[in-house]
Amino acid sequence: MIKQTIASILLVFGMVSANAFSCKANDNWGGLDKREHAFIGFVAGTLGTLGAKTQWGGLAAVSVMAAGKEMIDATGRGTCSFQDFAVTVAGGVIGSAYGNLLIIPEPKGVSLVYIKELK
Repeated sequence: MIKQTIASILLVFGMVSANAFSCKANDNWGGLDKREHAFIGFVAGTLGTLGAKTQWGGLAAVSVMAAGKEMIDATGRGTCSFQDFAVTVAGGVIGSAYGNLLIIPEPKGVSLVYIKELK
């Protein structure tokens, strides 16, 4: 699974690089935009990990999603930014690492549940 994930990330990076002519490389690293990208990346990494049942699967999912979003932006439907891609993937790294941890609201607080598949 690790080899497939690394290959997916390299493929995604190649696709984003192909659109480099329309992507900004000097986008601002701060601001609401980057917080939104980090949050969406976190959620995608978490859900990807839960769906794939591996952290590498979650990371692959968020990488493909982030690259796809920037590729859509590169067509003129938004502003393509390498910083957006990087921040989304960084949020996904954190989300995929914690994807096995669920926080469930309860009437008198929250329950933390850690899911681990034993083989």
